[in-house]
Amino acid sequence: MRKLLVKLVNKLEELPGKDTKPNFSCLSVTEDCTLRCKMCYKWRKDMSIKSGNLSPTISQWKNAIASLQEITDEGFLINFGGGEPFFMKSLLELVRFAADKGFNTNIATNAYLVDEDTAKAIADSGLSTINISLDSIKESTHDYLRGVKGVYKRVMKAIEYLHKYCFKLKKGICSVIY
Repeated sequence: MRKLLVKLVNKLEELPGKDTKPNFSCLSVTEDCTLRCKMCYKWRKDMSIKSGNLSPTISQWKNAIASLQEITDEGFLINFGGGEPFFMKSLLELVRFAADKGFNTNIATNAYLVDEDTAKAIADSGLSTINISLDSIKESTHDYLRGVKGVYKRVMKAIEYLHKYCFKLKKGICSVIY
């Protein structure tokens, strides 16, 4: 992984311009998802992903994150995405690890799994920003687009918990026009 990252940065340095170091990385920590979104097919069986494949271990993820320090500058952002990243049991441990290494951190989530306990854990994780999928302020439209009834209510409750417990956390909304 390290050799590949160094090779990529060396190629970027050959490009014209002063600032050629990467400033962003998206780590897709899982392909699993709770929803059945109209605009996304993560929930469908992917022919290129064989069932039974092992996901990287927490140690492998940490090694990948640590290796980013060698090729990045201050202000580098790591986005934890997926499917639904909160399916990964050790997600907030990875966030804490990245934050302790000096990285800015973001989670892109549908917020379906963000309950009160999760919001409290997020508050202590070092997470910089969370982006929540919310496609409409109209419940029926959001639930239709996300393919599961009741999602809107869970998202609104998650936002309430994040507001209550995560004072310093920057919060964003991601919407699709479909």
